[in-house]
Amino acid sequence: MNRINEIKSRHKQRSRRTSLPMDDMLNHRPIQEHATTPPDEHRPLFNMNVFVVKCLLAAMLILGGAILYKTDMFASIPKAKRVVSATLNDDMNFTMVSQWYEKTFGHPLAFLPTNEHKSHVFSGNKDNISSKDFAVPVSGNRTVTEHFSEKNKGITVEAAMNAEVKAIDSGLVIFVGNKTSIGKTVVIQHKDGKESWYGNLENVDVKQYDNVKKDQKLGTVTDEHGKEKGTFYFAIKSGKTFVDPIQVISFD
Repeated sequence: MNRINEIKSRHKQRSRRTSLPMDDMLNHRPIQEHATTPPDEHRPLFNMNVFVVKCLLAAMLILGGAILYKTDMFASIPKAKRVVSATLNDDMNFTMVSQWYEKTFGHPLAFLPTNEHKSHVFSGNKDNISSKDFAVPVSGNRTVTEHFSEKNKGITVEAAMNAEVKAIDSGLVIFVGNKTSIGKTVVIQHKDGKESWYGNLENVDVKQYDNVKKDQKLGTVTDEHGKEKGTFYFAIKSGKTFVDPIQVISFD
C-alpha cells in the first residue's frame, strides 16, 4: 500500500513539473494583434496653404471695410462710421507701427510715414511742455488773435492773405474734412503719437492717409473779408488732452 502511495506521489510531482497552472494557461492565450495606424511623422508646424487663405481673408475684410467707409454705404449707420473713425484715429498709431517696422526690418512701409525725421517728444505736463525743432505752421508775419482755452482747445493765428499752412513735423494725415466751429481741418498724427490740428483752412492740398514731411504745405489760410489778412486754427493734442501750442512753438 505504501508502495502505491509513493508511486502516486511521484506521479503528481512529475505532473506539476511538466504542466502549467490554470492561471498561467489563461495568461498564455494567444494575443490577437490589432492593426494600428502609425503616428504621423514630421507633421509640419506651418501650413502654407492655411496661411495664404488667412491672409486673403484678412485682405478681403480690410478692403471691404475701406470700401464701406469711403462710400455712402455707411450713410444709414452713421454710428458705425464714427466708431471706425475713432478706432483708426485714436487706437491705431500708424506712425509708431512704421517706426517699429523700419527699425526692425530696415525699410519703411510704403503706405506709412518714413522715418526721415526723429520724433519730437513733449515732456512735462500740460503746463510745462518743451519741444525740439518743430516748424512754425505758417511763414511770414503772424499774430495770435485768439489764445488757448478749455473751450476752443487751440489758438487762432492771423497771417498774410493766401499764406500757406504747413506741417510742423512729418507724420500721417489721419483726418481731412469739416469739423464743428473750425471748418476745413487737417489732422496729422506724428511718430510720438501726438496730433497737430490745422483748421479754418480755405483750401486743402492733402488727402487722408497721405504721408507728409516737415514744412510740407497742407493748405492755405482763410482770407478775412475787407482785410489783407487771413486766419487759421491750430491745436496740438497729446493723448486725449489738448495742450497750448504757444508752449510748444514760438509764434513771435
